[in-house]
Amino acid sequence: FFCNDTSPTEIYTRSLVGSVRCVQETVSTQSTWGLLKMSKKYFINNMNTYVGQALFHELRNDTKDNDSPNIILGTYIDKDTSEKIPGTKKMLKRGKPRLMRKKIAECDVIIYDLHYGNPKDIADFGLEAMKKTTDEEKIFILITSLLAWDGNGPKLVAKAPPAKQENEPNPEEVKKEEEVKEPPPVKEGEEEEEVEGEEAENKEEKEEKKEEEKKEEKKEPVIEYTEQPWQEGDYKQRKYISELQFLYEAEEQVLAFKKENVKCFVIAAGLLYGIEEIAFREHFETGWLQSPRELQYVGNGDNLVPTIHVRDLARFVKKISEAKPELPYIFAVDRTKNSKQISLIEGISKGIGSGEIEFNEAPKKTPFFTMKKANYNEKRIQQAEWTVVLQANIKVRPSSLVVKQDEEGKEEDVEFEWHCKDGLAANIQKVADEFCSVNNLKSIKIYINGPPLSGKTTFAKELAKKYNILHISIQDVMRQLAAHHENDWLLEEIQEFRKSHPKDPFPKEILCEGFKRVLKQNACKYRGYVLDGFPRSFSEAKCLFYTLPRKPKKKVEEKKVEGGEEAQPEGEEKAPEEEEGEEQKKKPIFEKGIYPHSFIMLNCSEELIFNRYDKSGQKTSPIALQEDLELYNMLNMIDSCSLEENGQTVWNFIQEKKDEILTGEIRAETNFVELFEAVRIYIERNGRPYNFLESEGKILNAREMSLLAREKQDHAAAKHKQILEEEAVNYAKRERETKNKDRLKEIFDHQEEIKEAQHISTRKYLMDYILPVITKGMLNVSTILPVDPVDYLAEYILENSSK
Repeated sequence: FFCNDTSPTEIYTRSLVGSVRCVQETVSTQSTWGLLKMSKKYFINNMNTYVGQALFHELRNDTKDNDSPNIILGTYIDKDTSEKIPGTKKMLKRGKPRLMRKKIAECDVIIYDLHYGNPKDIADFGLEAMKKTTDEEKIFILITSLLAWDGNGPKLVAKAPPAKQENEPNPEEVKKEEEVKEPPPVKEGEEEEEVEGEEAENKEEKEEKKEEEKKEEKKEPVIEYTEQPWQEGDYKQRKYISELQFLYEAEEQVLAFKKENVKCFVIAAGLLYGIEEIAFREHFETGWLQSPRELQYVGNGDNLVPTIHVRDLARFVKKISEAKPELPYIFAVDRTKNSKQISLIEGISKGIGSGEIEFNEAPKKTPFFTMKKANYNEKRIQQAEWTVVLQANIKVRPSSLVVKQDEEGKEEDVEFEWHCKDGLAANIQKVADEFCSVNNLKSIKIYINGPPLSGKTTFAKELAKKYNILHISIQDVMRQLAAHHENDWLLEEIQEFRKSHPKDPFPKEILCEGFKRVLKQNACKYRGYVLDGFPRSFSEAKCLFYTLPRKPKKKVEEKKVEGGEEAQPEGEEKAPEEEEGEEQKKKPIFEKGIYPHSFIMLNCSEELIFNRYDKSGQKTSPIALQEDLELYNMLNMIDSCSLEENGQTVWNFIQEKKDEILTGEIRAETNFVELFEAVRIYIERNGRPYNFLESEGKILNAREMSLLAREKQDHAAAKHKQILEEEAVNYAKRERETKNKDRLKEIFDHQEEIKEAQHISTRKYLMDYILPVITKGMLNVSTILPVDPVDYLAEYILENSSK
């Protein structure tokens, strides 16, 4: 095959040694002889859509180990550009129709999807390009929605009439026998008139019976019908409503296209789910947020909704391009055992939500697809609201590509690489993980601890509010356990312990079991939590985050011997000592799913703690606070003389897992805004999740606004302080001015007195003002007898001079 002068042995030898030239010649001549087809060339219309992306990722195989990967071409739905998507060979432009048709004609498999697309593209580009193809085999695949079959209604098949029994008499023979029977004999002595009257009555009755029998024979027999699932071979019976007539026309265009070496297929896909979610997105978002807790279903929920994962749809396309089935119409649905709407919604609620569902009144039924104008003034198809889509009621049989029937009519699986074979509800964990991964939804799990009155509970509640996660403390866990009214062994143990120990704290085994139950709920699993102050010690952390594996119970087959006695079970039972040895060998399992990701330790001085205690006005005594503080220091302070696990603390447990611990020092002047920002940066150290939270830009804007508000507040406080200081200065100034005025007045009055005194004669002045004072002073001197009479008299005169 390589050249005319080369023998097959030489070719085989050359191929064994890996001749590069030989392989190149083979590949170069593959289009002429059709000997080797290492890869396929695909065209995917509207590659940047939900279905287009699934097709691209499924058909893409450009790995390092693959020397001849598939070649993929495509178009965009929202723009007309040749900008390539990584992994594609070329992106075609509708603005260049000739080039686009030429490139499509070169492809081996052409795929058009009508979930998101313009039906006009099929005829203008796809089928037009197929007309210009060469002798190479081409496969044209159109993807539509099976939900459009809801317009057909149920498939009713008439029941076969029951088989006649062998001994059952023939009704015609019975009639002849009745006619042959003679009338009863007339008794003697009766009158001839009575006989004639009876004969006339008998004739009338016979005629009436004959007429009734003729009427019954004319009546059509009642036919009973049974509902059967629609099959792929029934595609010629499909009827769509007027709003969906364009789907029917597009399918008929593809099915009616006839050209040698071109095979056309139509894939009717069930309701799509998986990855980013479209039809069920609102249910997944509501379930993830659990706001509200109940997921809604439409109507009574008993309608059958065929579904398929979008990746399985892509694998159907791949299977058809390889298998090339005889039937041109294919049903793409999964193998779910219960496709009722209420079962689907309940599966989502149990898998990612609270497990609760509620009735939602069914709206007026409208088409499953709505038409909207695109930028290029053409029609584009989008899926309708979930309340409309989930009203579909279609009973279908899976495709013959994945299921075959044996002679007895039993279904057997055909080899197919399923992603979600058993449907949405059975694979809800896988689908929920896909939804969280694509939408960057990550659980935020935080552990925070600190001394009493350090502010850890307030801080924990703020973190829970900011990240929309659960705040979990010992009180919260006990409250949740008490809310369950079911028969629960843990609740019974709690009640028994509280009766026997009304004031003692719960043992760690009860607390850890309660915390495990709460942490394994979907809200903690998918959104996250803040553990407030628990676990408090190394042993509690070990009990909470480790679980001993349970020994599986062995089924013992008992055989009864003669006499009714039971024989010994097969195999000898192990001795108790051996069982104890096995229990010791069992290693505890680390519960990684409930283990936190971020760890915050708050430190606070005792002086500040007691200052807060004095200001808080709590009813607990200072002695109880001191005991709590000492207990915390013993259990949680690193390098303490704790008796827990040879001095190890809960922080030692965290350090053994090689996790980072953020330490926050709480002081009187601590700025909680800055501390909270530091904690946020630590929690989001591996990237900020989406989690339906505010964007980083909004957070930065809010922080800037907070800082600006604080600056304004500080500025207002400084200004107010300045005003108070100015008022104090002005007040002091006014006081000084008042005192100065009073002093000036005194001086003025004194000057006036002097002036008055100057007008009085000296003798009279002395007699009126001086001598009375001196006289009294002398009398006091004689009475008191001071040590220095002159000094005393001078002070006395000075003191009474103003009088």
